[in-house]
Amino acid sequence: MITLIRGLPGSGKSTLAEKLAGLDSKGVHIETDQFFIVDKEYKFDPSKLSKNHKLCLEMVYESVHRGYNPFVANTFTQMWEIQNYIDLAKEFEIGLNVITCEGSFGSIHNVPEESIKAMKERWEKYES
Repeated sequence: MITLIRGLPGSGKSTLAEKLAGLDSKGVHIETDQFFIVDKEYKFDPSKLSKNHKLCLEMVYESVHRGYNPFVANTFTQMWEIQNYIDLAKEFEIGLNVITCEGSFGSIHNVPEESIKAMKERWEKYES
């Protein structure tokens, strides 16, 4: 099973992914933000965003291939961002669960308010 946890920055995605992965004996928490950690410090670099999303997908692929259940916490604002994970679940003939977080706990990565507003405006509803 692949579980995608989507939502705007500060909505509780990472916290929920960590908790759910910890409750699953084969659970693993994966997210693109992990690839922005340098020397134990989060350093966002927009020029690496596409590459890091690809790394996240590759890590999910490897996890599923090894029999783990990935819990992926990313914003996933649009359907095209989810499509590769849908395809991956089909390839492995496993389930895909999509959870939307709607909390408002404040962005720990100091995402500018205008960026969050833009994400909200392009938000697409997931329909399985």
